[in-house]
Amino acid sequence: MIRKALPEDLGDIVTIHMNGFDGFFLSSLGPSFLKTFYTDFLTDENGCCLVSVEDGRTVGFAVGVVDPSSYFRRTFRKRWPRLVLGSLGRVVKNPAVL
Repeated sequence: MIRKALPEDLGDIVTIHMNGFDGFFLSSLGPSFLKTFYTDFLTDENGCCLVSVEDGRTVGFAVGVVDPSSYFRRTFRKRWPRLVLGSLGRVVKNPAVL
């Protein structure tokens, strides 16, 4: 079943992202960063986040936005402190991610 994602799905979304995109830049910033990053897809009026659920378990997700450039500009302006804090631990441990 595919349905609109809920805030309580964020943990599963982050886990799926970390497992599916191992070694990618956003994954290297860590789970805390990803949780903040995906939160806006659920809450922004121009964002969309869907999850695929099988047997009560989230097995996949998809995100999208109406206008990517304005969405990400607005998200960064609104959430930059949380995004920076969410990635800080990973960057300190491994500055090469930048």
